[in-house]
Amino acid sequence: MNRPTFEEFKKEALSNPEVKKEYDRLAPIFRIKKELLTARLKKGLTQK
Repeated sequence: MNRPTFEEFKKEALSNPEVKKEYDRLAPIFRIKKELLTARLKKGLTQK
């Protein structure tokens, strides 16, 4: 039994309009989190 790749899973999940709507609604929050994580790593900072 082959598991789908993440991209295959994501594509299938986003074909559901309700999932796509929520994904799009949360996108700005995840973009900000990704930017904060990247900046923290560049400065060598940890969560500690």
